[in-house]
Amino acid sequence: MKQFLITFAAILMLLTGTHAQSVYFNFTNGTQAGYNLEDIDKITFTNDVMNVFLLNATTLSWNVSTIAHYTYSESSVDVEELIANTRKLAVNIYPNPNSGDVNIQYNLASDSPVRIEWLSIDGKLLHTIFQGDQEKGENSLGWNASNYADGTYFCRITSSNLVVTKTIIMAGE
Repeated sequence: MKQFLITFAAILMLLTGTHAQSVYFNFTNGTQAGYNLEDIDKITFTNDVMNVFLLNATTLSWNVSTIAHYTYSESSVDVEELIANTRKLAVNIYPNPNSGDVNIQYNLASDSPVRIEWLSIDGKLLHTIFQGDQEKGENSLGWNASNYADGTYFCRITSSNLVVTKTIIMAGE
């Protein structure tokens, strides 16, 4: 495990500042993910969890034990093909800032168990908004958060081995 972290970090340092390069992950459950390095703000490791912070404010997290293999590519042609076959969790939460009614949209690549959580700024679980099985494709739900004070919160959506965390600003009218 430690060797994986050291090797992965070394490759990322070598790739910093280059163009048209991507990093790909193959997971132990057979799924894949790929990201263009130009879209990644930073990658951190906390214990055995790798956090990928994208420039669009999305945070993805994986336990490194679920990563069977990783590679990188300098070819932009391979990126399009891989992204078309990548299992990813697309999430949109609006309006943001918000004064009460939160709309959560997410697109699943396959039928999957889903958990949606509301967290405080310090990561404390405040409410489980949804937990259950969802079908492949576009899913959405509305949730009223008006009983929460103005401030910054996180909405964490977990599906299979993917986790997306979005920042939500609550600002009363």
